[in-house]
Amino acid sequence: MKKTLLLLLVVPLLMGAGCTSKNVEEDKPLDTNQVEDTKDADTTKKDTKKDTTVVAVDVDYVLYENKAMGYTIMRPDNWYWQHFMKNNLTAAGTNELIDDYFISDKNALIGLGSEYLGQIVIEKSRFDLEELKKNMTGYASKQITVAGQPATRFEIQTNENKMIEYHFEKGEQTFRLMYVSSDLPQNQSIFEAVVKSFTFVE
Repeated sequence: MKKTLLLLLVVPLLMGAGCTSKNVEEDKPLDTNQVEDTKDADTTKKDTKKDTTVVAVDVDYVLYENKAMGYTIMRPDNWYWQHFMKNNLTAAGTNELIDDYFISDKNALIGLGSEYLGQIVIEKSRFDLEELKKNMTGYASKQITVAGQPATRFEIQTNENKMIEYHFEKGEQTFRLMYVSSDLPQNQSIFEAVVKSFTFVE
Protein backbone atom coordinates (compact mmCIF):
# COMPACT_ATOMS: atom_id res chain seq x y z
CA MET A 1 0.00 0.00 0.00
CA LYS A 2 2.84 2.40 0.93
CA LYS A 3 4.68 1.52 -2.31
CA THR A 4 1.55 2.18 -4.38
CA LEU A 5 0.96 5.51 -2.64
CA LEU A 6 4.60 6.49 -3.17
CA LEU A 7 4.36 5.66 -6.90
CA LEU A 8 1.16 7.66 -7.21
CA LEU A 9 2.97 10.70 -5.75
CA VAL A 10 6.25 10.33 -7.67
CA VAL A 11 4.80 9.74 -11.19
CA PRO A 12 2.75 12.98 -11.31
CA LEU A 13 5.76 14.91 -9.99
CA LEU A 14 7.96 13.52 -12.76
CA MET A 15 5.31 14.25 -15.37
CA GLY A 16 4.90 17.76 -14.01
CA ALA A 17 8.64 18.34 -14.08
CA GLY A 18 8.76 17.34 -17.73
CA CYS A 19 5.89 19.70 -18.60
CA THR A 20 7.44 22.56 -16.69
CA SER A 21 10.72 22.16 -18.55
CA LYS A 22 8.94 22.15 -21.91
CA ASN A 23 6.84 25.18 -21.03
CA VAL A 24 9.84 27.16 -19.86
CA GLU A 25 11.59 26.29 -23.12
CA GLU A 26 8.62 27.48 -25.17
CA ASP A 27 7.87 30.59 -23.12
CA LYS A 28 11.41 31.96 -22.78
CA PRO A 29 11.79 35.53 -24.13
CA LEU A 30 12.85 35.72 -27.76
CA ASP A 31 16.13 37.38 -28.64
CA THR A 32 14.85 39.72 -31.36
CA ASN A 33 18.24 39.56 -33.06
CA GLN A 34 17.71 35.85 -33.69
CA VAL A 35 14.05 35.61 -34.67
CA GLU A 36 13.56 32.94 -37.28
CA ASP A 37 10.84 32.35 -39.83
CA THR A 38 9.53 28.91 -38.94
CA LYS A 39 6.16 28.95 -40.65
CA ASP A 40 7.36 26.33 -43.16
CA ALA A 41 9.35 24.30 -40.63
CA ASP A 42 8.90 20.53 -40.85
CA THR A 43 7.57 19.51 -37.43
CA THR A 44 8.57 15.88 -38.04
CA LYS A 45 12.25 17.02 -37.94
CA LYS A 46 13.27 14.77 -40.81
CA ASP A 47 15.86 17.36 -41.83
CA THR A 48 18.21 18.36 -39.03
CA LYS A 49 19.32 21.57 -40.80
CA LYS A 50 18.15 24.69 -38.96
CA ASP A 51 16.06 27.26 -40.82
CA THR A 52 18.12 30.45 -40.60
CA THR A 53 15.79 32.72 -42.57
CA VAL A 54 15.64 35.96 -40.64
CA VAL A 55 12.57 38.15 -40.52
CA ALA A 56 12.47 41.88 -39.89
CA VAL A 57 11.97 43.00 -36.32
CA ASP A 58 9.06 45.33 -35.62
CA VAL A 59 10.55 48.74 -34.90
CA ASP A 60 8.95 52.03 -34.00
CA TYR A 61 9.93 54.88 -36.30
CA VAL A 62 9.77 58.60 -35.66
CA LEU A 63 9.92 61.50 -38.09
CA TYR A 64 13.27 63.21 -38.54
CA GLU A 65 13.25 66.41 -40.58
CA ASN A 66 16.38 68.15 -41.80
CA LYS A 67 14.98 71.44 -43.08
CA ALA A 68 18.39 72.86 -43.97
CA MET A 69 19.12 69.91 -46.28
CA GLY A 70 15.52 69.62 -47.47
CA TYR A 71 14.58 66.06 -46.55
CA THR A 72 12.71 63.95 -44.03
CA ILE A 73 13.04 60.30 -43.03
CA MET A 74 11.47 57.95 -40.56
CA ARG A 75 14.31 56.96 -38.22
CA PRO A 76 14.32 53.96 -35.84
CA ASP A 77 13.10 55.35 -32.53
CA ASN A 78 15.20 53.18 -30.23
CA TRP A 79 18.52 53.76 -32.04
CA TYR A 80 21.17 56.35 -31.21
CA TRP A 81 21.39 59.20 -33.70
CA GLN A 82 23.29 62.43 -34.28
CA HIS A 83 23.25 65.24 -36.81
CA PHE A 84 26.49 66.92 -37.88
CA MET A 85 26.34 70.25 -39.70
CA LYS A 86 29.03 71.79 -41.89
CA ASN A 87 30.88 73.52 -39.04
CA ASN A 88 31.09 70.22 -37.11
CA LEU A 89 32.45 68.45 -40.18
CA THR A 90 35.00 71.16 -40.92
CA ALA A 91 36.25 71.10 -37.32
CA ALA A 92 36.61 67.31 -37.52
CA GLY A 93 38.65 67.59 -40.72
CA THR A 94 36.25 65.74 -43.02
CA ASN A 95 36.24 66.22 -46.79
CA GLU A 96 35.35 69.83 -47.63
CA LEU A 97 32.73 68.65 -50.14
CA ILE A 98 30.64 67.02 -47.40
CA ASP A 99 28.00 69.41 -46.07
CA ASP A 100 25.90 67.34 -43.68
CA TYR A 101 25.72 63.96 -41.91
CA PHE A 102 22.86 62.17 -40.23
CA ILE A 103 24.17 59.09 -38.40
CA SER A 104 22.20 56.39 -36.59
CA ASP A 105 23.19 53.12 -34.94
CA LYS A 106 21.63 50.63 -32.55
CA ASN A 107 24.83 50.93 -30.49
CA ALA A 108 26.33 54.07 -28.98
CA LEU A 109 27.89 56.30 -31.64
CA ILE A 110 31.65 56.58 -31.94
CA GLY A 111 31.59 60.07 -33.44
CA LEU A 112 33.53 61.74 -36.21
CA GLY A 113 37.16 60.88 -36.80
CA SER A 114 36.59 57.15 -37.20
CA GLU A 115 36.30 55.28 -40.49
CA TYR A 116 33.13 53.68 -39.12
CA LEU A 117 30.48 56.33 -38.51
CA GLY A 118 27.42 54.18 -37.82
CA GLN A 119 25.16 51.55 -39.35
CA ILE A 120 23.04 54.14 -41.14
CA VAL A 121 24.52 57.33 -42.58
CA ILE A 122 22.87 59.98 -44.73
CA GLU A 123 25.42 62.23 -46.36
CA LYS A 124 24.64 65.42 -48.26
CA SER A 125 27.59 66.62 -50.32
CA ARG A 126 28.79 68.25 -53.51
CA PHE A 127 30.48 65.10 -54.80
CA ASP A 128 30.01 64.22 -58.47
CA LEU A 129 28.03 61.00 -58.86
CA GLU A 130 30.39 59.70 -61.55
CA GLU A 131 33.37 60.27 -59.28
CA LEU A 132 31.64 58.44 -56.43
CA LYS A 133 30.85 55.55 -58.76
CA LYS A 134 34.57 55.05 -59.47
CA ASN A 135 35.08 54.15 -55.81
CA MET A 136 32.45 51.38 -55.89
CA THR A 137 34.67 48.69 -57.45
CA GLY A 138 33.40 45.19 -56.68
CA TYR A 139 29.91 46.34 -55.72
CA ALA A 140 26.84 44.93 -57.43
CA SER A 141 24.73 47.82 -58.72
CA LYS A 142 21.29 48.48 -60.09
CA GLN A 143 19.25 51.49 -61.13
CA ILE A 144 16.28 52.41 -58.96
CA THR A 145 14.34 55.46 -57.78
CA VAL A 146 14.60 57.17 -54.39
CA ALA A 147 12.25 60.02 -53.49
CA GLY A 148 11.32 60.37 -57.15
CA GLN A 149 14.95 60.75 -58.25
CA PRO A 150 16.95 58.31 -60.41
CA ALA A 151 19.37 56.51 -58.09
CA THR A 152 21.95 53.75 -58.11
CA ARG A 153 21.98 51.07 -55.42
CA PHE A 154 25.38 49.51 -54.64
CA GLU A 155 25.84 46.40 -52.51
CA ILE A 156 28.77 44.25 -51.43
CA GLN A 157 29.31 41.50 -48.84
CA THR A 158 32.79 41.27 -47.34
CA ASN A 159 34.07 38.79 -44.78
CA GLU A 160 33.11 41.23 -42.04
CA ASN A 161 30.29 43.47 -43.26
CA LYS A 162 27.36 43.96 -45.58
CA MET A 163 27.67 47.39 -47.21
CA ILE A 164 24.91 49.14 -49.18
CA GLU A 165 24.86 52.63 -50.66
CA TYR A 166 22.20 54.59 -52.52
CA HIS A 167 23.53 57.47 -54.64
CA PHE A 168 21.28 60.16 -56.13
CA GLU A 169 21.05 63.90 -56.52
CA LYS A 170 18.58 66.71 -56.64
CA GLY A 171 19.63 70.01 -58.06
CA GLU A 172 23.17 70.72 -56.93
CA GLN A 173 22.91 68.36 -53.95
CA THR A 174 24.31 64.82 -53.90
CA PHE A 175 22.97 62.31 -51.41
CA ARG A 176 24.46 59.03 -50.23
CA LEU A 177 22.39 56.76 -47.99
CA MET A 178 24.86 54.26 -46.55
CA TYR A 179 24.60 51.06 -44.53
CA VAL A 180 27.45 49.12 -42.93
CA SER A 181 26.81 46.25 -40.54
CA SER A 182 28.10 42.86 -39.48
CA ASP A 183 24.82 42.15 -37.65
CA LEU A 184 21.92 39.96 -38.71
CA PRO A 185 19.75 41.12 -41.62
CA GLN A 186 17.04 42.70 -39.44
CA ASN A 187 19.12 45.88 -39.37
CA GLN A 188 19.34 45.88 -43.16
CA SER A 189 15.54 45.76 -43.23
CA ILE A 190 15.48 48.80 -40.94
CA PHE A 191 17.90 50.63 -43.25
CA GLU A 192 15.77 49.80 -46.31
CA ALA A 193 12.71 51.17 -44.47
CA VAL A 194 14.61 54.41 -43.82
CA VAL A 195 15.53 54.62 -47.52
CA LYS A 196 11.91 54.09 -48.56
CA SER A 197 10.81 56.84 -46.18
CA PHE A 198 13.28 59.40 -47.59
CA THR A 199 11.30 62.38 -48.89
CA PHE A 200 12.36 65.78 -50.17
CA VAL A 201 10.67 68.79 -48.59
CA GLU A 202 10.67 72.44 -49.65
